[in-house]
Formats: sequence, C-alpha cells, structure tokens
Amino acid sequence: MPKIGNFHSLLLHQDAEQGHNLALRALRVSSSSSAILRIQNAMWGKKVPSLPIEVFGKKFKNPVGLAAGFDKDGIAVPAIEAMGFGFIEIGTVTPLPQPGNQGKRIFRIDSDEAIVNHLGFNNAGLKKLCQLMQNKKALNKQAVLGINIGKNTATKPDNIVHDYLAGLEGVYSFADYVALNVSSPNTPGLRNMQNESELDKLLRAVMDKRSQLSKSVGGKKMPIVLKISPDLSESQLESIATNCLRHEVDAIIATNSTVTRPAQSQEPHYKESGGLSGKPLNKLSTETIRKIAEATNGLIPIIGCGGISNADDAWEKMVAGATLVQLYSILVFQGPTIVGEIVRGIQQRVYDSSASNLANAQTVVREDGQ
Repeated sequence: MPKIGNFHSLLLHQDAEQGHNLALRALRVSSSSSAILRIQNAMWGKKVPSLPIEVFGKKFKNPVGLAAGFDKDGIAVPAIEAMGFGFIEIGTVTPLPQPGNQGKRIFRIDSDEAIVNHLGFNNAGLKKLCQLMQNKKALNKQAVLGINIGKNTATKPDNIVHDYLAGLEGVYSFADYVALNVSSPNTPGLRNMQNESELDKLLRAVMDKRSQLSKSVGGKKMPIVLKISPDLSESQLESIATNCLRHEVDAIIATNSTVTRPAQSQEPHYKESGGLSGKPLNKLSTETIRKIAEATNGLIPIIGCGGISNADDAWEKMVAGATLVQLYSILVFQGPTIVGEIVRGIQQRVYDSSASNLANAQTVVREDGQ
C-alpha cells in the first residue's frame, strides 16, 4: 500500500473526477480488508478524540460527519469510518440507476480549495445500495449512517414524491437517518421542491410513509432530515421553517452547494455550471444556518455543511445554530487527518467554555454569541 501522503498528492494531480474515483476505489479495497482497516484506524480514527453528543435520539461519537456525495453508493463505509467521522452520509441515491450529466463535470479550484460539480445524482440505484447494505448489516460500525435520497432526472413532476417514498422504504431497515435532498442545483426542477406547497406535499407524504413503515418494523421511527440550499431568500427560509415545524422534521442540513460565484474572480472554472462547494461557500452557509435557526426558534437541530476547512469554521457554524457539522471538499484538499484536527479544535473550545459537554458548550456560546 503506498504511503498515504504520496497517494493523496497523486490524487490532486489527477483530473478531478478521475482522482475521486481512484480514491473511492482504494477505499473500497480497504473496506474489504480487516488488516488495512486496522492500519487506517491507527493512523486516523484512533487519533480523533471522543466528543459525544445525542441528536434526534442517535448517539454520535463526535459531531463531525462526511457529507453526501463522496460515497454515493455506500461502497467504502468501513474505510471512511476509519478516518474518525462521527457520522457518514452516503448518496444521493435515486430509485433507478443513472449515469448523471454528460461531459466533464467536476472542476477543482486548488487556489481557493473549492469545487464546482455538475454530476447530477450519478449512482448505481436504490436496489444495488440496498443489496450492499443488507450484506453489511453485521458490521460493527460505530458511526451513525445517514442515507441521502433524491429523485431520478427523468421522473416527471407528478411522480417526484413517489421517488422519495421509494427511497425511504428501500433504506428504512438499515439507515440511522434519511436525508431528503431537495436542493441540488444539478437536477432540473429539483430545487422547486423547496417551494411552500411542494415541500408541504412532500413532507406530508414522507411522514405518513414513515408511520406506515414504523409499524411494520417494530416501531422504529426513522429520523427525517431535510437538506436545503444556501441560495434561498429570507421569506423562503421562513416558509421552509414553517413546513419543517409543522411536519416535525427531525433535522435540517444547511446547506447544499451554491449556484453563486465569488465576485470578481478570474478563475475560469467558476464559469462552469453546477454547484460550488468548498471555502467560498463558508460564509453563505453559516449565514443560512443562523437564519434557519432563528426561523425555527432553535427547535429543530441543524447540521452545518458548506465550506468548513478548520475548527474555527466548524465552531462558527455551531455558534450560528448548528449541532453537528459535515465535511466534504476540504477532505479532498487536506486528506483524512483534517477530521481529527477539527474534532480536537472543537474539543478545545468545549474546554474553553468551561461546559461539561459539547451540547452544553453549544448552548453557552450561542447565548454569548461567540
């Protein structure tokens, strides 16, 4: 096995999508080898301190998770957990397999540690994911596992809700929570699901389906999480907050990638279509967290996602209202050690607050505003 630092450097010299696929294949191989997993856990996972917190009835060993999009098909969960993440979100998975959008569709902007992607929910489909996860049910995983679900590109508007219900039913037996992706900019019409009437229709149907499924699996109540865009107006955020409170959504992920671009930037990749993630998204995401926390009166847990590159960014999102945080882009640029760096930084801020645990520290800093 090549040295991790050399392998990571090699990936950054590849075409962005080729590098991603190479990394995922390597992690898939690692996931099937207990010997390699032990080595990776020693290098990464064991260096991540325990910083437990309980959210929507689930116990997280630390508040830092991997965002959806990295492992769409759940092929590398054990190796990803060995990095030390407190939770892992796989997907977005759609009912039917689909290749995603055509052409070059990932653009890495090294100078800004940013990524523009126009993937379009490329994934192997719900059936393949379910077969894989059912075979792994005996895994002794400690990380909470979220499944991010969405609609197929070809699905007609009248059938969109059905796609989400199919996804929920398919993953219900093995997911720890299910995230409804209604905010990717790369699937035509998807963001319309954030409109008040469409979201009300979706959440009503999903919650009804959850009640039915809960009765069939011994009362298991699946946490339902909604992933929203950073490009929403205040009135749209207030509408989403009202819908989430009405339907008792268990958490909100804020945010997905943005269609906005840094002002006056000369970087040519910013002109590509698709969602922008990484450092340039950080402030916009944090501001969305603050606004949705205010709109929900802090009654719904928020998972902060978008542009986190260090512990300061993660803590800023927690001060704004996030309980958990997610990474993706910075993992591409900095490698697996970033997980431990951020958890240790959060842990230090808990100590500095003189609080007894992370949840209490979050309460203290929000009241103080720092």
